[in-house]
Amino acid sequence: MRIDALLDAGGRQFIDLTAEHEGPGSCVPILRESAWSRDLQVAHRGFAIPGFDVPAADTMRAALDVIARKWRAMEKRSRHPNSPETPAQIAFIERWPGA
Repeated sequence: MRIDALLDAGGRQFIDLTAEHEGPGSCVPILRESAWSRDLQVAHRGFAIPGFDVPAADTMRAALDVIARKWRAMEKRSRHPNSPETPAQIAFIERWPGA
């Protein structure tokens, strides 16, 4: 199961981009049960983006805010303080209409 593999690899924060009506159902109960069975604390945030669609600007900003806060707390940030890291990544962000 993918959630088990992510937990085993150290994943503790999960950002879910699926809309409620998509897929086999919410992953939240499975995530909570798998975390509970391992005695782990996990965080789940949902930002529904319907399949084959694009997010609303406020949804994208909210998801990016969560990711940016996580980045500030990561150990990797001390070794690689700049994100985005490459000219192509910078150009992508500069072209994004929500910027």
